Amino acid sequence: MSETNKQINIENVRSNQEFLTKMYDECMNEVRDFRNSTTKFFVNFSTVIILILGWCETNTSNVTIKTKIIFSLGLLFMTVFFIILTLSFRKYFDNSARVVNRLDKIFKCYEENYYIHGETLLPKEWENFGDKDFKEPIFEIAKWGFLSLVALGFVVIWTL
Repeated sequence: MSETNKQINIENVRSNQEFLTKMYDECMNEVRDFRNSTTKFFVNFSTVIILILGWCETNTSNVTIKTKIIFSLGLLFMTVFFIILTLSFRKYFDNSARVVNRLDKIFKCYEENYYIHGETLLPKEWENFGDKDFKEPIFEIAKWGFLSLVALGFVVIWTL
């Protein structure tokens, strides 16, 4: 695509500013919702795993090889479900984040001196929000936290 095709059509922005503002608000709400959903999902799954591991630890005499296999399969199922759901959340989050980023650029939030003398309205670090290389912290925390907890779960289950 040529550089002129990438430039913003200011007249379209002005005539559709109300629509663009509503779209921005809606996409930001979706971004917040996916962050919150991921957090709740991570906390709830982690709680279930911790409760199961706590039960295993306090009832070691009731834990047979069959129980260990059942808990291991349950843990494996929960892990696969967690990964699928988190990837789905991430896909929708990324799409909303890309729209937010485009609108930030349309509104010139990263242009120095446009709104504030000597500064950009938004931090330059946010300019890659929604790009394919962008790593949303909540997804990274959930991924590594959950995988660590699952690893701990297998160790606890099989060392009883």
